[in-house]
Amino acid sequence: MKRIMACILCLVMVLSLVGCDVKTRDDVEGGSGGEKLDTIPLTLLGQAANQKDLNVIRDLLTQQGFDVTINMQPDRGAYMSQIDAGNYDITFTGWASISGNGDYATRGIFHSTGDSNLGGNIHDERLDALIDEACTLVYDESVPLYAEIEQILLDEAYIAPLYVGRKVEAYNKDVVDGDTIGIYAATTVGEETTGRGAYHAAARLKPHCCIAVDVTWASDAPGTNPGDTGEVKLGGGPVLCMGSAVNKPLNALLKQVAEELDMKVQWEIATGRTGTDGDTVNKADEGVPMALVSIPLRYMHSSVEVGSWKDIEDCIRLLSAFLVKLSEEMDRGFDFCPIKP
Repeated sequence: MKRIMACILCLVMVLSLVGCDVKTRDDVEGGSGGEKLDTIPLTLLGQAANQKDLNVIRDLLTQQGFDVTINMQPDRGAYMSQIDAGNYDITFTGWASISGNGDYATRGIFHSTGDSNLGGNIHDERLDALIDEACTLVYDESVPLYAEIEQILLDEAYIAPLYVGRKVEAYNKDVVDGDTIGIYAATTVGEETTGRGAYHAAARLKPHCCIAVDVTWASDAPGTNPGDTGEVKLGGGPVLCMGSAVNKPLNALLKQVAEELDMKVQWEIATGRTGTDGDTVNKADEGVPMALVSIPLRYMHSSVEVGSWKDIEDCIRLLSAFLVKLSEEMDRGFDFCPIKP
């Protein structure tokens, strides 16, 4: 029996079937009037974090006449060991891409050289050629190729989509109309070293303004001194920053939106640099107005960092409402310059 794989792709859970020749229910029952065969055994491999999804898949396959055993592993390391040992018939794993980058969403799992091509099961020269070509094209030109890639994956039974709902995105789609507001999210490299990721993103996009989203030191952890960092507490709400690099009109608008949401915010002071990608974006091109919204964090840069879900959710609410307000204000001629001649 050939191997089966599963993954999360572009906000959709998919079951990846690598050339599977598993018998159908009719095969098991011998078709109409045929001799009934023994139940087909299947081993379903996954991680404990996906237990509910594994149970659903098991129950659906059991209804089709399969005898399913779940091989559940506690973490990815143990899971990959089982992949290497071949102790599975079906694998279920995760792959998420909300960036809109088709190459990122396909190369890792469907290209023969992909890092997450589990067990090296997919070796399709057509897929390799299409993925390699698509990554050289701009978005509009690449869409037909990714559609062809998707069709091959389905026709060859490499994947079977399993829809499990949407992920939380960087803005609230019920509040923000993505068709009328140009929102670009960049996850960048080199934030604490070269700053190249933020610089090139800003230089290419040339945004009207930037909101840097980062974490900041919480002062309510043992051994911290509020005099060094300002008084910032977990659960106290998003943290806004006052400093020479931060645009004052943007800060004022963020504060206004928080008040309209009846949301508490906290403040920190940056005497020079903020220590975030906002500093880099602020210096890109002719200068980009920047504000900083941070999430309080204890024990930063350690293996036991602690944050608050409420603070994270409040940041999402604040940014979503802020984007709507900023769009309205820009239609009225919002001025990013705090100094008038």
